[in-house]
Amino acid sequence: MSDFKLPEDQKDEYQSIDAPLVGGEDSDALSNKAYAVLIVLLVLVAGSITYLASRGSAATSTSTIASAPRSAPTSTAAIVNVSKAPVAQVSVTSTGFYPASIEVVRGQAVVWVNNDSKPHQIASDPYPSDNTLASLNSENSLLANDAYTYIFDKAGVYTYHDNLNPKLEGSVVVKP
Repeated sequence: MSDFKLPEDQKDEYQSIDAPLVGGEDSDALSNKAYAVLIVLLVLVAGSITYLASRGSAATSTSTIASAPRSAPTSTAAIVNVSKAPVAQVSVTSTGFYPASIEVVRGQAVVWVNNDSKPHQIASDPYPSDNTLASLNSENSLLANDAYTYIFDKAGVYTYHDNLNPKLEGSVVVKP
């Protein structure tokens, strides 16, 4: 605290103020309101964090078909953290997969988007057993504009085809 002193002729002006500057009934009511507002804000922030965290965990499921009429993922192969790897995209058309071969890193997601009016179904080679990487196989057909996502969690070269038109083939090269 400083040693500041008011001149004698000004002391009466400051001592005649009726309301206290610190403490008293008014400041208690204000601090109670401030605490109430602070508690409400903390609850809102905590709720937002919980909501965002639950949405973030849903993004790590590994193989899903996205479509308006469907409500749930069709399968889950493995759960890995893909937050640092971008999603690679493959377009599915009536003439094939574009790109036909794609390179990704381990833990990266690949999404196949059906840009055709006819259905397609992603399946691991060889046709018809589809068993080289059975977890890659989409359980349902991709209708127009549907998307199927799979996360590759092991390095290697994985070939696949369209189970509804096996002449359409592609590959994913997964680097460590």
